[in-house]
Amino acid sequence: MKKYLLKTSEGLSGRIMKAAGETTGVICAALDLEVAGAAIAVSFNGRAPQYFGKSNREEILGAMKSLAGVGNRVSCLQEACGFGYGFHRELQAVGVESLVAAPEALNGRRKTDKRDVGKLCLLLVDYVVRDHRNVFKVVRAPSPEQERRRALWRQRSQLLKTRNVLAGHGRGLLQNFGHYLVPERWWGARIWPKLTAGLDSWIVEMLDSHRKIILQIEARMDQLEENARNKPAPLIEEPLVRGLGERARAQMRAEVLDWHRFSNRSQIGSFIGCCPSEYSSAGSRKLGSIDRMGNKRLRCMLVEAVWRLHQWNQGWRGFQKFHHVLGPGVKTGAAAKKKAVVACARLLAIDLWRIETGQMKPGDVGLILADASASLPRAKLSAMARG
Repeated sequence: MKKYLLKTSEGLSGRIMKAAGETTGVICAALDLEVAGAAIAVSFNGRAPQYFGKSNREEILGAMKSLAGVGNRVSCLQEACGFGYGFHRELQAVGVESLVAAPEALNGRRKTDKRDVGKLCLLLVDYVVRDHRNVFKVVRAPSPEQERRRALWRQRSQLLKTRNVLAGHGRGLLQNFGHYLVPERWWGARIWPKLTAGLDSWIVEMLDSHRKIILQIEARMDQLEENARNKPAPLIEEPLVRGLGERARAQMRAEVLDWHRFSNRSQIGSFIGCCPSEYSSAGSRKLGSIDRMGNKRLRCMLVEAVWRLHQWNQGWRGFQKFHHVLGPGVKTGAAAKKKAVVACARLLAIDLWRIETGQMKPGDVGLILADASASLPRAKLSAMARG
């Protein structure tokens, strides 16, 4: 693309130094990444940002390397986007202080690349020059191995959604033509012959096309799970919790990257987006629903895990705290149960953080191990849930 072609990387670095008018200093460069390159704005020693147009990645990388090589402190900032962390790692490799920020709305209704990258550069100046560490959220860049492992689990989740859509298409086709009692996993090897015995041939032909795709998807899902488990070693060595199996724990570990990155429970709640929204002024304080400004995938995993624990591990402390909503035999509305489950998801994330970092054991919060819970009667589990 012609709009990304500059003369040379030396030309870009020369333009920046010419605009700076000084020999060395602190250079803050903000990048708005696109497919073919990036828009760039630069501030020198905390001055107002200057827009330098667009360039491709190779020229930007060469320019930043040249600027860092003559004694400048070069800091670059880019938003987390769909282009991965490759360019971030390349900048770090040439001696540049590279940061990745969580995306957020920067300029209201007037959005251009020039305005966005200029505002991003101002935030970087506040962060680097004035040491204001809360002007944006720094995204933790995963290592290449962590990124590969996370990609395996994420692709498995995407394939699972696709399989469910195809399964729903087949179920809808059957019900649309009078076959209302459709069994679960109607495409399975044991159910399929019985299902197709009384169907018209044209319906069987339509279902069979979906079935073949579903079987291929499930085979790929199994392969992805096996690859994720065996890189670089088995993921779960400790005893498993009933209702929270190896697959769920492995997926959560892949999303978190490293449980030791958190130092307190508030950071956990912020990471999963389960902190309450707040509107406070003067002496009044109003808390609302959760802000959802965190990892959506991990939040969904935790909510699903809470529902499973509610069936298989009712002695957990979260259900004791919300016994008036989630206790056995309690009749409450669906909205109250959903709110309680979301609150339990935050508690579960905190408990998993403490368990994964060795601060406590599952039994300390009422989580029964899979091998021990098999011998406990249901009456005992209900008694534990009541506390």
